[in-house]
Amino acid sequence: MSTIESRTTSIRVSGAETALAARGPHFFFVLAALFSAAVLAEWVIAERLGWTAAVPPTMWHAHEMVYGFAAAGLAGIVIAWVPRWARARQVSTSRLTLLLGIWLLGRAAMAVGGLLPPWLPAALDLSFLPGLAALVVVPHIAGRPERTLPLLALLAALWLGNLAMHAEVFGGTFAAAERGARIGIDAYLLLIAIVCGYAIPDATNRYLAARGAKARVRPAWLLDNLAIITLMLYAVSDAIAGTSHATSAAGLTAGIVNAVRLACWRGDRVLTAPAAAILHVGYLWLVVGLLLEGAVPLTNGVADMAAVHALSAGAIGTMLLAAIAHESMVHGGASGRGEAAVLAAYGLVSVAVVLRIAALFVPGAFVELIIASGAVWSLGFLCLLASYVTPILVSFGARRVTD
Repeated sequence: MSTIESRTTSIRVSGAETALAARGPHFFFVLAALFSAAVLAEWVIAERLGWTAAVPPTMWHAHEMVYGFAAAGLAGIVIAWVPRWARARQVSTSRLTLLLGIWLLGRAAMAVGGLLPPWLPAALDLSFLPGLAALVVVPHIAGRPERTLPLLALLAALWLGNLAMHAEVFGGTFAAAERGARIGIDAYLLLIAIVCGYAIPDATNRYLAARGAKARVRPAWLLDNLAIITLMLYAVSDAIAGTSHATSAAGLTAGIVNAVRLACWRGDRVLTAPAAAILHVGYLWLVVGLLLEGAVPLTNGVADMAAVHALSAGAIGTMLLAAIAHESMVHGGASGRGEAAVLAAYGLVSVAVVLRIAALFVPGAFVELIIASGAVWSLGFLCLLASYVTPILVSFGARRVTD
């Protein structure tokens, strides 16, 4: 047992409760990985049974990947990072439990939306991001406002995109729902571009230093800011104009600038360091997606769907995979365990994205490639789960026994 003391009270906290708080982010990581592995099967079942009326049926899968899977992964990252920024205690178990309940209720309601009043799945689903902001981010604003305030802006943008995806419930249109999916994707991409400006050079330099190499990745303030600004212009154009020549031009410009940025980070030097290399791969998918957006006018729109999958499953999926694996291996007590499974997950997710994009350009094998892509994607996240769920459960059980 441990004791938390204040001026007036002394609260005894069990070892099991302390372990739960420490493992808080990992519960969301496990849910994100498990949900990502199962969501395609859930989609097929729900479609067959006619349960997907919570959002337009053709957008249901996109919604669950952007605002279900990715939102859970983001929650795990926020719960892990924000208290560290503020040098504060871990998020309390009561807040973790409440957030987990909100997310699970939202997923359940979205899965059986056709059996519920139309407003109920929307209300449950839309409550998660404000809950994350109120329970985790807002209490830590004073610690690092220069980081927490932009994070609140990101969560607000994601919430507005999610609201747009529930457009039909509120009298909107399918076009608004489609725009909502893209707003969510673009918000995640901006977060990736900002965070990777620190994370990729740092990971690369750490590896080079460990190898005794004198070469280092140097900051490029002008290029970094230009990369973020051009990506932001693309996101604004995508939100306002949707698929258009202006958006394609903005995507092409952002793709070129971010390709130069990625090249300056010298990913060729970390090919033998998976934890660093996967960050370069994730950013490469961002570049590929933006360049595909630039090619949309030349492909009668086919490149647009390819770009969406490169940016969502490729960039966002890979970066979440990398973040989950990093938090597990470095901060989750699973270091040195399950590394082969993590490597398999890294490779399988990118293969799944390649297969999904290939399906758009090989009409004769569309169904087969879609099925293969879904199976490989699910296997990748199951490998990730296998890499660290057991060490976490063993550690949690050990703490509970000693309580």
